[in-house]
Amino acid sequence: MKKALSRLFATACLTAAGLAPAHAIDLLPRVGVQLGNAYMLAGAESNGLTGGLSLGMTAAGEALFFDVNLEALAMDIPSAGVLVSGYRSELGATVGVRVHDGIALIAGYRQAQYGEGLGSGKLAKNSGPFFGVNFPELRLGSSNRDILSLSLAVQRNTYESTTNNIPNDTDVGFSIRVGYRKAGSPHSFGLRYQGFGSAQFDESLTTLQYSYVFGSF
Repeated sequence: MKKALSRLFATACLTAAGLAPAHAIDLLPRVGVQLGNAYMLAGAESNGLTGGLSLGMTAAGEALFFDVNLEALAMDIPSAGVLVSGYRSELGATVGVRVHDGIALIAGYRQAQYGEGLGSGKLAKNSGPFFGVNFPELRLGSSNRDILSLSLAVQRNTYESTTNNIPNDTDVGFSIRVGYRKAGSPHSFGLRYQGFGSAQFDESLTTLQYSYVFGSF
């Protein structure tokens, strides 16, 4: 029943936009892990190994797609001049429009929360809208099996802290992700870099990612 309601909701959204017939909706849930480096400067400096889990769902039609992604990374968080062991939990929502064969324009909103527990924003938050471009199927040479993807986005961020003596700070950052998969395979690999910076706040994430994409339902 829940699966039927999820599909009905996604179908209604895309059909209402006039961009996809009701039978052309793919719902693709995924689960993944990532490992890399996290750097953060906010009063104190944190720089070290990070890792965590991610969950997501894509609803894709012929010309329009929606994506929701949730991830959590373990890291040391600057707080009141010291480092606190905790988590960076990020929730992101993306809408994309295919404007040409193999090219999509994307826009959305991300919010990162920093706290000692998963999903907690007790220590700080960093959020804002983003805009970019996505190339979902770049063939590797003449291969019909090896597929690369590339996503580029610029994000406007506002950093808010409840523990650091830093005023709310707005800046512009960017993200880039290169992905690889074999056609028809549920396994997806990627390298992602995210960077945000200003005079008061600086953050960068570099992670290797793996996702298992479940079949459409």
